[in-house]
Amino acid sequence: MANIDIENIEAMKISSKSQFSKDYILKQMSQFYTQCDLYEKTGCVHTANFFDEKTFFIGEDIAQHNTIDKALGKARLTGVKLDQCFLMVSDRLSSEMVAKTIMHRVPILVSRTAPTCLGVMIARKFDLSLCGFAREDKINIYSGDFRIHG
Repeated sequence: MANIDIENIEAMKISSKSQFSKDYILKQMSQFYTQCDLYEKTGCVHTANFFDEKTFFIGEDIAQHNTIDKALGKARLTGVKLDQCFLMVSDRLSSEMVAKTIMHRVPILVSRTAPTCLGVMIARKFDLSLCGFAREDKINIYSGDFRIHG
């Protein structure tokens, strides 16, 4: 694990005004694992799903960081504007995952699990909407609540 120095991250604040409804995000989370073939077969890989309003892009890998690269890479190849979408990951919201999302200019990061304290601090510094414990009809918003409505 890397120790990220929050004062030395070279990134711009996320300025995206994109918004998604709480219900839409929770609906996507409820279907998260059913869309992941490798997870369905093995039950032991990490997954990232990248959503816009029309489609989604899946990245699956044994390494958590690679899932984001795969999902965002697929989206970039089709010309999707990353600043108008949101990203869901299957694991905890570590500082590294938060920083990677910010570097790609994605405005919203969501997980069924918890963020780390440093992850929350980084998200707040760069105006990333960070959401954890997205399950059933609840979602905890740790930063950037203006992008989640309803």
